[in-house]
Amino acid sequence: MDLWQELTHAWQSRYPLVWVASWDEARVEQRLQALARAIFQKPDSLYVWTCIAGFGGASSDTRDPLQALEFIEAHPAGGIFMLKDFAPWLNGHPGLVRKLRDLYYRLRTQPKMVVMVSPDARVPELLKRELYLVPVDIPTEAEIVQYLQALFRTQAALQPWQALVPRLAATMRGLTFNEIFHLVQRLAQRPLQHEQDLFETVFAEKEQLVRKESALEYVPPRWSLEDLGGMDVLKDWLRKRAVLFTPEARRQDLPRPKGILIMGISGCGKSLAVKCVSSLWNLPLFRLDMNLIFSGAYGEPEWVFHQALRQVEAIAPAVLWIDEIEMGVGRYHETGGEGRSHIFSSFLTWLQERAGDVFVAATANRIHLLPAELLRKGRFDQIFYVDLPDDEERKEIFRIHLRKQGADPAGFDMVALAAMTKGWTGAEIEQAVVSARIEALHEGVPMTMDHLVTAIGQIVPLSKTMEDQIKAIKAWAYDRALPASSSAAKRYR
Repeated sequence: MDLWQELTHAWQSRYPLVWVASWDEARVEQRLQALARAIFQKPDSLYVWTCIAGFGGASSDTRDPLQALEFIEAHPAGGIFMLKDFAPWLNGHPGLVRKLRDLYYRLRTQPKMVVMVSPDARVPELLKRELYLVPVDIPTEAEIVQYLQALFRTQAALQPWQALVPRLAATMRGLTFNEIFHLVQRLAQRPLQHEQDLFETVFAEKEQLVRKESALEYVPPRWSLEDLGGMDVLKDWLRKRAVLFTPEARRQDLPRPKGILIMGISGCGKSLAVKCVSSLWNLPLFRLDMNLIFSGAYGEPEWVFHQALRQVEAIAPAVLWIDEIEMGVGRYHETGGEGRSHIFSSFLTWLQERAGDVFVAATANRIHLLPAELLRKGRFDQIFYVDLPDDEERKEIFRIHLRKQGADPAGFDMVALAAMTKGWTGAEIEQAVVSARIEALHEGVPMTMDHLVTAIGQIVPLSKTMEDQIKAIKAWAYDRALPASSSAAKRYR
């Protein structure tokens, strides 16, 4: 049920005490005002209380919470009484709790309803049986569309972008009306050249939200698939699903992907691939820091983990990135103690049952540490294995990083570079190019092939220092994961 239906249900059930858990006070007040008019057929049947002003227009001072409750009890007419931020007054004040319980019994036969509005959904233990709890969800996409259309009509700078309102509404899910209002004001002041400017501003507002959740980190959309060398199979998989988080896809009720697990050798681009999803799908990316959760610095790990998942669901559609999942969630499957084992179990359930538009992108290096429960179908749509890049992929990676360093790839012998770096990861190739650029800068000359050859000779690749481990990873992934590159798939046949 929506807010209107919940409040109507509470009134029809003769609940005199209602607890509305919501950050959106203005939205709740509008609904209560409409409900009061519908019930009492007059415009002044909603009475609003704050600890600063009391009940405005009351003949006596009602700023004290106990006096406010006495005012409600003695009020000769029926009405709806909205108490803002009343919850903190109940902590350590048993007299107030007792008075509310007395009101419950005295007002059941009177046309009065007391509505306490608070962001906190935790109801006092002694009032649980007397209260009607209404957890208010964030505005729906349809509500956001209506609100945006009204706001855009008042902003001349935004009227050319009216056609984007449905898409913007989808990306603004998870924000309150207050946050949307401030966001639109910011958009109206910005010089908007492209539609991407609007979406990046929305993502920045969602970053504001996750700053308040310590375990989540917003990752800005700075990378695209053009920055990722190789992995043509993974890229094709992502491109085919790029439209599934759009409003049109939701209207057609198309199935949305749940997530992917990218495993393989360290330094081969797994994390970069995850970052590219954000730009390709036009969704904000949030990284879940499991080390912070288990540190206990922000509270009980189970609670912090649960709140982080709730937060990312609230601001969906979004991509949730869990880096090195085997060292975070998977590591505590059997050896992390009862609390951490509970986190693992709840995470598996959430992966399977989540209803929100949260795409989970997990990466893993130590494949053998992943429990079987995490790998079964239904947790992730696909499990990809990233192997060491082949000759053509290494050439592509060299071209990408040479351009990033301001060099023209045409001035370098790609065949020779690919031959000299057989068995190298993308990260090692990047480091060679960066080192060559630094050396050229020191000499005061443009970067040349000689600089690159020298830098390559000073790097010992992971394929030599961890040869046995890499063989074990390849053997494990042989028939358990889909190769991210078509060349790797051919090698396995």
